[in-house]
Amino acid sequence: MADEIDELSIINKALIRIGAGTIFAMDEDSELAETAISVYNDRVPSIIGSFRPSWARKTYALDQLDLTPNNGWKYAFAIPGTSLNPTPIKLLTDPRDPDRPLRQFLVEAGEIYADCRPLWGSFIIMPPPAIWPAVFREAIVMTLAAAYCVPVTHDKDLASTLLVQAQGTPQEQGRGGLMGMALQVDAAGSQSHAPGNASDPLTSAHMS
Repeated sequence: MADEIDELSIINKALIRIGAGTIFAMDEDSELAETAISVYNDRVPSIIGSFRPSWARKTYALDQLDLTPNNGWKYAFAIPGTSLNPTPIKLLTDPRDPDRPLRQFLVEAGEIYADCRPLWGSFIIMPPPAIWPAVFREAIVMTLAAAYCVPVTHDKDLASTLLVQAQGTPQEQGRGGLMGMALQVDAAGSQSHAPGNASDPLTSAHMS
């Protein structure tokens, strides 16, 4: 039977990389578990939210807020609590037609304003590790291993070496190494499935 791929397995693979042993559960009462889980919960959502990979996108029917906007728009909607980012990838008036995004809307103070309803939005969420591409999982394992070095083993040199393997040199701003490979694979896959008339509404439309 294949090993289960979950948060615990990702953390333990990173700990093993630096010879720190393993933890037994996500609610384990130990100093090692507290450190490992805290770093995981801090780093991983930040990376996924920053890089916005295609496999982390999810479309939601937006909940309309029970208020009358005073900023000129007709309706206000809540951003889903599972979203890692304060803005949507795109908004839709028909979730079955994702290539025709809504062009006129405003994102402000954690709310979305528009002149039409109902409304759907595509957001970046935190998907379970089991659906992460293999190269991204390896990049995260290496990134966590680098982050664990100083608090667990106090080895700054190993931390630097692992971080370069995970994310490249500082000049690459986190987009080199294994993470760069993961981003290239995701970009290639996204482009191969994108229709010719697809566009990014956040670069050409939204009024924020």
